[in-house]
Amino acid sequence: IAAIDLPDSLPIFPLTGVLLLPRGLLPLNIFEKRYKAMVDDALQSHRMIGMIQSRSEAGPLYDTGCAGRIVAFTETDDGRYEITLKGISRFNIANELAPSQNGYRRISSDWSPYLNKKWTDAADTAIPMAEWKRLAEKITTVPAGFTPHSLVKKVLDDRAAMGRGEVNV
Repeated sequence: IAAIDLPDSLPIFPLTGVLLLPRGLLPLNIFEKRYKAMVDDALQSHRMIGMIQSRSEAGPLYDTGCAGRIVAFTETDDGRYEITLKGISRFNIANELAPSQNGYRRISSDWSPYLNKKWTDAADTAIPMAEWKRLAEKITTVPAGFTPHSLVKKVLDDRAAMGRGEVNV
């Protein structure tokens, strides 16, 4: 993605428990008046909406989100919008702007940490074996006096065997 294709500001949709990643697709059901206005405004401009997590209900936002381009749009008989966003790029919040006249939140976006990166490069994700074994033991240890269901016990036994290196992960 080139910086020229990315807007300086974004409408944002802080939606708890929802995550959009670059190249991912996110279907959304839009019914609130202010967010329908946000979609209308986005469709008339760059078609982008910033998805981001809020630290608390209507409170401060996390620093990083992902911009999604509206790639599908349907208006239902009862007036809702069904849209699909395709993740374009992560962004950082440079600062939060005044809300739009329709009441949705907006931010000034900083794309610079995510431009011109090769996200497909190999990375060393190895975990030292001692740490692997320690974590495996921790997640498979059942408290004294507790008897897990037989299916859960099978899963725990399999995970413990993986942690000891007896079974392939």
